[in-house]
Amino acid sequence: LDYGGGSAVAASGISISETTALNVTTVYACTAALSGIQSSLPCHVVQEVDGGTERRRDDYRYPLLHDAPNDEMDSGQWRQMCCVGSLLWGNGVSFIQLSPRGRVLGIWGLTSDRVSFSRDRATRRLAYTVTNETGSDTTLQPWQVVHFRELGYDGIVGKSRIGLHREAIGLASVTERHGAEFFGQGGRPGPVVTSPRRLTWAQTQNIEKLIASRRGPGNFSRPLVLGEGLSVAEYAMPHDDAQFLETRRFQVEEIAGRVFLMPLWMVGGEMNTSMGSTLEQQMIAFTTVNVAPRALHWERELTQKLFTTAEIAAGYRVKLDLRGLLRADHAQRISGYASAIQNGWMTRNEARALEDFNPGPAGLDEFMVQTGGAGLAIPARAPQQTGGPNERQRAAFSALYASAWSRVLRRGRQDWARVAAGRLDGTEWDREMDVYASEQLEPVHRSWEAVGGRADRRLSPLVECRGEADLEPVARDAAEWSMGGREETAAWLTSER
Repeated sequence: LDYGGGSAVAASGISISETTALNVTTVYACTAALSGIQSSLPCHVVQEVDGGTERRRDDYRYPLLHDAPNDEMDSGQWRQMCCVGSLLWGNGVSFIQLSPRGRVLGIWGLTSDRVSFSRDRATRRLAYTVTNETGSDTTLQPWQVVHFRELGYDGIVGKSRIGLHREAIGLASVTERHGAEFFGQGGRPGPVVTSPRRLTWAQTQNIEKLIASRRGPGNFSRPLVLGEGLSVAEYAMPHDDAQFLETRRFQVEEIAGRVFLMPLWMVGGEMNTSMGSTLEQQMIAFTTVNVAPRALHWERELTQKLFTTAEIAAGYRVKLDLRGLLRADHAQRISGYASAIQNGWMTRNEARALEDFNPGPAGLDEFMVQTGGAGLAIPARAPQQTGGPNERQRAAFSALYASAWSRVLRRGRQDWARVAAGRLDGTEWDREMDVYASEQLEPVHRSWEAVGGRADRRLSPLVECRGEADLEPVARDAAEWSMGGREETAAWLTSER
């Protein structure tokens, strides 16, 4: 599976690769701006509850995503590295470090030029081959990798922007080099030397060396003395005729606007009003077209790779906050907050939080409505559901609990075989299974309690891991146990039959 990149010579004669492309100022500016924005977006673990979302700072993955995914870089540096890989190579890849029990211990960024993509011939599954610094190869499975893709043909591997637009970047590079060489020679083309008689090859070479020694920085004022009737005339080629400035300006527009979808003013160009007449309108358009689709892909990829199926069903996901990019100017923000508070869909403390102010007194958490020009306080939160969950909710959670318990019981039976064979201590098995069961069940417990259910967190059904009984009925009865079910279920599960 080819990502379409690598080093190749463009028609302009310049060798262009993902690394050398950064020497072009427009490519560097676009890459630095987009990766900087991606790395600065606040990253949270949230859970959907009661029709809204809550940050879950108590989740063990929160500090990995929000603060530092590993011991060598913080969250912003890791995300910037991944974004640079996806912008240039089309693929930003990271390795997920897992414990033997499947717990995420860290996330390590991989340089994109060392990762290749293929399909296993036997399973037809995607495989990631990483070339280590020693030259050896390591093959990773999809569940071991966080893969941020850019635009591609198959939805599996992103295509390199540099490879797709090598000619445009090569033209910008050769134009830049031409300008540097031209002005390095005094801003004038080489002169034309004429002689009234035929010159030998050695004489021609000596004249060329003499003229070359008078060109370049520091040599403009040195006189040039020629004899034997030689005359010198300047070779005029104004850059207006060569459209030098127009070519450089067009390449900035082509690379920034068409390849990286960036507003020109963000890379030092002129402000174009086609995306809006104000900076606020242009930022909204830029966020909608460029940043938001990438952020949504990152959220879904991180959620899929870092959370279990039960946790995702319970509403857990990763959230990148884009509100900072969509902020209006101060006067418009204050006017918007005032309208939201007066119409009763935002509290004063919520407005303070959006401006990074500390919460005020408890009374500022109440919603306000306008009645006859005066503010009237109403409760800030709707009352919690009373009467317990309904039958539809109970059926849905019963399936979630049964699925979680099925995983726990099967893992327990597999590991209990090691205890029976003497390869694992029974006390160690109890402790590890308690941790694993809590990780699998706790998200479902919390969601069950949010709809008014009563969760039983005791792990007595683990006793059934040691027998030969069919685990599927046990998982269903364990679901009733966790949901505070029938007494006979509890008595059956706690008895060591």
